Amino acid sequence: MSTGKEEPQVNAVPLNNEEQVFPDPQWRTGMRARFPWNGAIALLIVILCANSSLIVLLVSDNKKQKHWAEKIGPSVLLSAFNGIANIAFGVAIANGVAITWWRKALRGATIKELHRSWQFSSSIKDILLYGKYFNFIALAALSAKLTIIDGILLQKAAGVGRGDDPARNHTREFYINDTMPFTGIIGDRSGNVSTLFDTFSTDVSDWSHNEGMFGSNGFECDGICLSDVSGAGFGFDCQSEEVAMDYGAAVSQEVTAMSQSDNPSSLNVTGERTLFDITFQVIYGATGVDGDYSRIIMNLTSTNATASASNSTSCPGTVTRHSCILRPAIIRYPVTVEDTTKSADSDNPKSNLYLGYNTTYYNGQVWYTDNYTDGYYTADDQEGRKEYDVKLNQLKNHHVLSYKDILEDHSVFIENAPTVIGGFARVFKRFFEGTSTLQYSRGVWSVAQSGSADMKPFTFDMIARNGSTGCDFNFGDPLDYTIRQINLLMFAVASDAWSNGWDINNYTITKAVNVTQYSRSIHYQTNHGFMWGALASILFCVLCVLPSYWGYWQLGRDVTLGPFEIANAFRAPVLDHPSAANAPVKQLIREVGQREVKYGAMMQGDASNRLAIAEPEAVRRVHPRINDRRM
Repeated sequence: MSTGKEEPQVNAVPLNNEEQVFPDPQWRTGMRARFPWNGAIALLIVILCANSSLIVLLVSDNKKQKHWAEKIGPSVLLSAFNGIANIAFGVAIANGVAITWWRKALRGATIKELHRSWQFSSSIKDILLYGKYFNFIALAALSAKLTIIDGILLQKAAGVGRGDDPARNHTREFYINDTMPFTGIIGDRSGNVSTLFDTFSTDVSDWSHNEGMFGSNGFECDGICLSDVSGAGFGFDCQSEEVAMDYGAAVSQEVTAMSQSDNPSSLNVTGERTLFDITFQVIYGATGVDGDYSRIIMNLTSTNATASASNSTSCPGTVTRHSCILRPAIIRYPVTVEDTTKSADSDNPKSNLYLGYNTTYYNGQVWYTDNYTDGYYTADDQEGRKEYDVKLNQLKNHHVLSYKDILEDHSVFIENAPTVIGGFARVFKRFFEGTSTLQYSRGVWSVAQSGSADMKPFTFDMIARNGSTGCDFNFGDPLDYTIRQINLLMFAVASDAWSNGWDINNYTITKAVNVTQYSRSIHYQTNHGFMWGALASILFCVLCVLPSYWGYWQLGRDVTLGPFEIANAFRAPVLDHPSAANAPVKQLIREVGQREVKYGAMMQGDASNRLAIAEPEAVRRVHPRINDRRM
């Protein structure tokens, strides 16, 4: 019948190849009774620290450094985990070494062998010098030295570098107006604009000097932001044609016909052909019925021709003509805001704003689809890269949302009558109109140019014609460039609150726009090779420690390599106590811990003059007093 009390375990110890009962209940063997909890927990902590370091490296990989600014950074965490693991390694190794040493003593060994094993636990030199005696203690001690590699590999695994941040969607406040302001004053009965309004003139000046870049109007962006904003502009309804031509052959035929004619004066032979031409015409409409609304007609002509190698008078090529109706509209502009910097006034962000974007790829820069490197395509590279989309009535990525009919009637002259369309038409004529004509006289070709035709970017490439004296003049198609420049002017006007008579400090005129933000910043970058190397090193060290725990169940009590436990095992008289002779060192210290001892020379018996630790009255002082010290 069970009494509910645990019966003392009967223990046996080997003696002369026979097991005999060891009656002391303080000596209890067995896997469960003697399980090395301290060492096991220490090794578990090492494994947890290794896993934690692995998680930190994987989680921080490609993460923005500034997101960790107010937290503990990965390098600090790795250092902390590595430090904790090293402390735990020390505890685990100490427990394993003690178990192996006491098991060796339990099996029987010489004092020299026991001393050598103890030295292995503390001296790498002895491990190297006495390699033939290598044992589990030496293996565990060697793993303690190898743990330094873990810290090195972990630090090498955690690096930094610039990288792309994930795209982030949010909203920003931005001012842009969807109505057109008055631009000038009609000065005479012809309907011509005599004066531009100051606000509009300022926008024109800014546009003509900004090279496609605008101020952000408080649009703050940390990196590069892509957005669509809707504002006033023009829809471009263009009818286009390409016609094959050979100006050289045509003029040559006319000259031949004139020389063979009986009445040359009856022939109209001028030898003049248009190579390039841009014109604008404003049409005012007052009723809005059947297309009777104010608009601007834009006509563009360009040619490209190449001299024939076999015929000096032949220059075959193509004439490209566009006739476009510019109709006021609300345009959804693609906008890119780039590189915000803070001025001394933190409420005044400074950014660069551009029209156009392309999100095909992002590698720290945005390629602006309509912001050409040279500002203008030549006839050689324009094929396949045209930006005007006839279905959109705008450039690619620009959308006409709706048309805004402007109704103006200037058929009857009214003094100082304001106009919307007239000012735009005048500016377009000023900056874009130009003509280039090819002339032939007495066997010589020449070019006459005026207006924008002889200015960059419209003028033909003289370098490409070096050495040529024929009629091979090449002009790029000006449609895309002209539309882009007009869009830039319209965006400058639409995003300027002053030009519309508003107070820019009145926050109610701003609009919330959706923004996709891209940025590059310092990222943590994990070197996976070093990371897995560090993990392998830690696991290898753990495996090196485990063999030292083998046979722990053969010991009957928890053991250490502490001096009092070993001294008690060697039967030191000063530690002798009948009830604690076979007890763990903690119980031994509780029993004899109050005894006073002293290190010195024994004064009596066979041990006279032997240095030892004994009761104070049994030894004499061997160290000099302070005033007896000699240099």
